Amino acid sequence: MAHVVTERCVDCRYTDCCAVCPVECFWEVTDPAMLVIDPATCIDCGLCIPECPIYAIYPLAEVPEPYQEWIQKNEDLFAKGTNFTEQTDPLDSAIPLDEIHAREKSKGWNVKDPSAVAEDEGGGGGGAPAAAAAPPPVAPRPVASDEAAEEVPMAPKTPPRAPLDFRVGARIKIGHRVGDVQEMRKGGGAYGGYHDVKVHLEGDQRPVWYLYSALQTFRDQGELEIVDPGPPPNIFQKLFGGA
Repeated sequence: MAHVVTERCVDCRYTDCCAVCPVECFWEVTDPAMLVIDPATCIDCGLCIPECPIYAIYPLAEVPEPYQEWIQKNEDLFAKGTNFTEQTDPLDSAIPLDEIHAREKSKGWNVKDPSAVAEDEGGGGGGAPAAAAAPPPVAPRPVASDEAAEEVPMAPKTPPRAPLDFRVGARIKIGHRVGDVQEMRKGGGAYGGYHDVKVHLEGDQRPVWYLYSALQTFRDQGELEIVDPGPPPNIFQKLFGGA
């Protein structure tokens, strides 16, 4: 299920989404002036949705009624465009989110922002992401002088996500497409020590870098299968943490 760029993007062309897309599925078109998504390449990871300053990108199942035609338009337009993979300046005609909402309301549309971003309390016109309300402060319980102060238990920490059990040379399946793991780049310890993974899927002319966290999400959702974990690490890789 691909994501869809809607009319909100027309004459704006914010490119924040391009900088986070792991499969480079965004294309720039000039008529109309905007970005669109190649639905055959999009892997539905959702990373682009909160990055767009005007929330022009929706999951297929959430495209608002006034923007339904853009499902087909994305599929028709991307082949006429230029692949866009980096963040650049928006068009001079770009407008902010509040003006997008005002324009929709002037047309009598009740368009909500994507569910992946916070909506304002009214829930009808979207709005800038609202900060989560802080819980009210809890007054300390008075204790008698001869009573030991009760220790407030700490909230349990969220356990780290399990690392992916494959290495360079592995063969994996994403959705129904099979590919080979060509490279794994280090990037801190939050995701098993890796930041991204280069995968060459069958039928593609070139490999694609996937965020390690995105592949973990696919694994957790049952959309990633490890066909062959790859050759076991040699002694140097075991000692120095190589792939």
